[in-house]
Amino acid sequence: MYTPSANPREDFWQGIYAILKIFLGALVGFTCGEFQMDVIVGLILWALMIAILFIAFRYIIKLEDAPIKLILMHGTFASFIAFVLFWGIVIGPPH
Repeated sequence: MYTPSANPREDFWQGIYAILKIFLGALVGFTCGEFQMDVIVGLILWALMIAILFIAFRYIIKLEDAPIKLILMHGTFASFIAFVLFWGIVIGPPH
């Protein structure tokens, strides 16, 4: 259940964080499909992208949410779905 924080700036940056995570998930999926990378390499790149975004938003922009909530919520599942779908779209159907 969504509960707004006391700081409206926090809500704004959490939204930007979620949108950016989904967009970058699609971009990483497209890149992995274009270069036809192995699955494990693609998953490692996706997890690395999540970690870099987490570090940037947690320590540079100073989001005060719990670290586990920032990693596992705010668009992570949607980012994974975008990652897999864009990868599949670029590779195309099996021959």
